Amino acid sequence: DAYTSFAAVYDTFMDNIHMKNGKAIGELLKEYGVQDGLVLDLGCGTGTMTELLAADGYDMIGVDNSEEMLEIAREKADQVRT
Repeated sequence: DAYTSFAAVYDTFMDNIHMKNGKAIGELLKEYGVQDGLVLDLGCGTGTMTELLAADGYDMIGVDNSEEMLEIAREKADQVRT
């Protein structure tokens, strides 16, 4: 329940962190030989990191305990696909 009202403003606080960490995580995956394939984003929140890694060619699955966060993640994923 802690993320119910926070989900709507989560990206405002986390966007810079996701962009910085997204690049670092992508580099680590490649360093360890993970060039493509299925990657699980556990605790994906609003899906920003999931989408960043998908843009790098990974097949992504995002999982989160917060329905509100997942709803925003789904909306963002739908926007990318259209």
